[in-house]
Amino acid sequence: MKPEAQVSKDVQALLKQLGFAVWSTEQGYRSQKGGTRQTPGIPDLIAINTDLILFIELKAGKNKASPAQLLFGSFVMLAGGHYRVIRSSVECFDWLVELGVIEVAGDGAVT
Repeated sequence: MKPEAQVSKDVQALLKQLGFAVWSTEQGYRSQKGGTRQTPGIPDLIAINTDLILFIELKAGKNKASPAQLLFGSFVMLAGGHYRVIRSSVECFDWLVELGVIEVAGDGAVT
């Protein structure tokens, strides 16, 4: 499994465990000119629960978000939404703590 595919699998599992519905826009590599059929900048995952909509761009290693992806993220955040480039399920966990989805007690217990 390619590194980014593993990140996707791990992040989706975490989000689903926390009650999010998750949609993947990942389509994989296409040999024809233009790569995928997605509009440039659309993130890899869209996760929704009763309180939040998350837009997640997945990256592995030192890969960077494209200008179109960063522009999409900027528009989401300007509108008060939640967008993040995520490289691991640990980064996703930390972001969910930051957003208040997961609470970590002083003794390290997760609620």
